[in-house]
Amino acid sequence: FWPISTKIPETKPDLFFRVVATGGSQRDLVTDAPIVVLEAFAKRESVARDAINEALARLQLAARKGNIGGVTCYGLAVAALPQNYPLPSVPTHQRYILTIAPALRRRAVTI
Repeated sequence: FWPISTKIPETKPDLFFRVVATGGSQRDLVTDAPIVVLEAFAKRESVARDAINEALARLQLAARKGNIGGVTCYGLAVAALPQNYPLPSVPTHQRYILTIAPALRRRAVTI
């Protein structure tokens, strides 16, 4: 599929994604709603734009099915629609960003 990481790779492929949790809230005792920023980097602006829109569509579909990445999902709010937001430290690639807040079942932690 596409390279996805929490860091920008040193050797940059033509298209890659960075995903960063930037905050969020606790919806209830078992549900968290993290704020997640998804960034699509591509050498061509149209590729970054199309990739971020496809990623949003796939995330919305997964949320409707009730599971994102193996975690139970109760819904997905789009906090900021995809937008062109260049990153000066990566001048070789165009960047589109998207901000979402999925409602995810908290994983059990043993203390």
